Amino acid sequence: MLFSYNPVMINPDNILREIRFALFANGANFSCRVLHHLIENDFSPDLIVLPEYPGARDQSVSPLNLHSKTRSNPILAISDDIPLEYAPRSKQAALVPVLIEQSFDYLLVACWPYLIDKAIARSALKAALNIHPSLLPLYRGPDPIEMQIACNETNPGVSLHLLSERFDQGDIVSQAAINKVANQDRLLIENQCAITGVDLFIKAVEGFDLGWNLFNQSD
Repeated sequence: MLFSYNPVMINPDNILREIRFALFANGANFSCRVLHHLIENDFSPDLIVLPEYPGARDQSVSPLNLHSKTRSNPILAISDDIPLEYAPRSKQAALVPVLIEQSFDYLLVACWPYLIDKAIARSALKAALNIHPSLLPLYRGPDPIEMQIACNETNPGVSLHLLSERFDQGDIVSQAAINKVANQDRLLIENQCAITGVDLFIKAVEGFDLGWNLFNQSD
């Protein structure tokens, strides 16, 4: 489903305010821009999940200053009143009961360094989704924007897809082209993809809750 790009502005009194979701993000520019645009649209996540404990390589971290060290992560500087959890690769199982207890409708992934465990994805009541900055199935993998710049891609875009057991290969929910950026500026491309990806997510969840059959999660 390929949409033309139209900025989304959300009425705070509409159905979206009843939706609960967790954002999985790593603090890179792309995930920061995703969070920022969600907040701009009055659609803040109810939880942020990070892939690495703060200060893992910092000998100055102690239980007393862990919170302040955490706040140095750039994604958390955008909004410091959102609860957070951590899900390093070896500790994913411990996150599952936390997510189930909080009954999230959706999980949204925006720049995550490793494959998310199936049990985490299945904790979502409605869907677990990823924003990927390319028109899948083109440019799968960890650095799609760099690959598109290297290939001088003339049709950049972003995809919203369901999580699966293979990277970037879940069913596509929606896609949108973005404007080609002069001089292939990576930061500008990232920002366009993040903003457009959030808009796709908002349209998709709004549609789902209005009865559209957008998602077909299978084993």
